[in-house]
Amino acid sequence: MSCVKIDEIYAYLDNDLLPGRRADIESHLALCPKCREAVEERRRLGEASTSLADLELPADFSSRVMARISRLKSSLPVWLTAAIAGLASLGLLCLLIILSGGKTAFTLVAGFHHGFLAYLKNATVVLAKAMILLASAGRILQTLARVLAKCLSLLTALMSPEIQALIVALTMAVFIGLYFGVRKKLLPGEKT
Repeated sequence: MSCVKIDEIYAYLDNDLLPGRRADIESHLALCPKCREAVEERRRLGEASTSLADLELPADFSSRVMARISRLKSSLPVWLTAAIAGLASLGLLCLLIILSGGKTAFTLVAGFHHGFLAYLKNATVVLAKAMILLASAGRILQTLARVLAKCLSLLTALMSPEIQALIVALTMAVFIGLYFGVRKKLLPGEKT
């Protein structure tokens, strides 16, 4: 039997394997010190992660979040007002063109109709090509994600739990730093 894959190690530790497969893995672990060590490292890592203290939120956390949400909602009518004003201006411009152009409303509507149909045809072609590009990009991103996941799986199999914990801690520190840096730039008047 070949060595145990990383996802099977986690399934083994979580007791998520069929009895026959579990027995195969246990017989392999009895013979393979490398896999035994990998299982033990993952077990220690899991135990270490469950011993971490719970994160405590400030008492006013909910009220601060709700205050920010209500501030964001209050800016929506400004955009709606601007959109209505823009549409009204466009309608007024069309009315002025009709009145000052000397053409009848029928010829303007017929010209608009033909131009709109040509625009609609072109927009449909562009939209279809954009959808094809998006589907291709999705497939490429999906393939890249699979490759990245396999690379990360291989890397974690080669690293000790201490190095993995250090990488997780550094990653969390970077994201927390980015969060507070962005938050400070978005809300410069707020005291921390």
